[in-house]
This record gives sequence, C-alpha cells and structure tokens, in this order.
Amino acid sequence: RITSLSLFSNKQREDLNKDAHCHSYPHRPSLILVVSHQINHWQRRSGSYRMLRYQLFLSYLIALCVLWSSAKQPQHKQTIASFLSISSSTADVLIDLAPLWVIIGLALYGIGSIALAMLTFASCPAALAELENDVKEAKVQLTKLGIQLS
Repeated sequence: RITSLSLFSNKQREDLNKDAHCHSYPHRPSLILVVSHQINHWQRRSGSYRMLRYQLFLSYLIALCVLWSSAKQPQHKQTIASFLSISSSTADVLIDLAPLWVIIGLALYGIGSIALAMLTFASCPAALAELENDVKEAKVQLTKLGIQLS
C-alpha cells in the first residue's frame, strides 16, 4: 500500500492502491502509474516537473565529462597540482584515472542502492498467506500420492 509518499494526496493514494494488484509480488503499483500520477501532480502544482532519475544521472555525467576534459588541459593540470600540493606527474596520473574512480564510485553507489532496497523491501501479507496456502495444498496432494514429507 502506498502510505509513505507524502507528495500524493489521499485521493491519489486511494487511486494508486486500487490500481495495484497483489498476487505473488509485493503490493505496489507499477512504476509507470506512479510516475504519471506524480508528473501530473507536479505540473498542476507548479507548472513544471522534476527530472527523472536517468535525466539527473545524464546531467551529472555531462558535468563530470566537461570538468574532466577541462582538467586534462596543461594549464589546468598545473593549477590542480599546485592546489593539491602534489607533483605534476602525480596530478597527471590522478586526472588520467579520474574516469576509473567515477566508475568505481558509481558501482559502489549501485551496490549500496541495491543493498538498501533489499533491506527495506516491503512485504505483502496477502501474498504470504496465498503462498502458505499453496504450500499446504501441495503437501496434501503429495501425501495423497504417497510421498512422505517431514
């Protein structure tokens, strides 16, 4: 059930919860439904909308590429080396390996995001009850076939 999204009005929450189905998956509406409701809400409220996650990621990526290409220019390498109090050869290595550090940072961010999502994964009591009933029915059917279960 959607209860924690404070950007939705009570009516929007009710509509989303009505549209969500809970079979064997957690009780959540589809992402497209949530995004479309949210964009409509933002457009009505402020006349604009927030960037989606991929748009935000691309804007950061473009900004990092511009900064990196600027830092690769010789006059900026000297400035960076003097600012960090390191030799120019060390600054060259750091600047050349900057994309690698960005990739490592993004990988760690992705792993952290997945771990956080797994730790805060909401369960669906109705799906649990349905699964328990299916297990009981399977045990009864296997017992009828003469298979002993412990």
